[in-house]
Amino acid sequence: MNYAKELAKDIELIADGKMWYNEDDENRSEKQETEDYREMTMEDYVNNCLDVTYLINRNKEYESVRVYMTLGGPTVYIDTQTSSVIVHWGSQQVEYGLSNEATEQIDNIFSDLYECD
Repeated sequence: MNYAKELAKDIELIADGKMWYNEDDENRSEKQETEDYREMTMEDYVNNCLDVTYLINRNKEYESVRVYMTLGGPTVYIDTQTSSVIVHWGSQQVEYGLSNEATEQIDNIFSDLYECD
């Protein structure tokens, strides 16, 4: 279940502006920007999510979000309330922490989307 750790590492690289990808084959790489590679933003990453669950307070204000990246086997989501990546596979659960910077970037994206609705 190192999957949570690997995803958290990728998210941290994206938050730090150190993740690059090739648009032709979508292979992600820690390369510098070249003619073939461009920087992956946090928005690029979360745009591939399958579902989102918002945590809203009683005043209908945004609090946090769960961003589901995969569903089923395994179920993987980013939880900004706990600042972590969580992987469920059967009865097993693994959680790996994220930095405040990565969590804040994700929260900013989804709080803006929530406020638009």
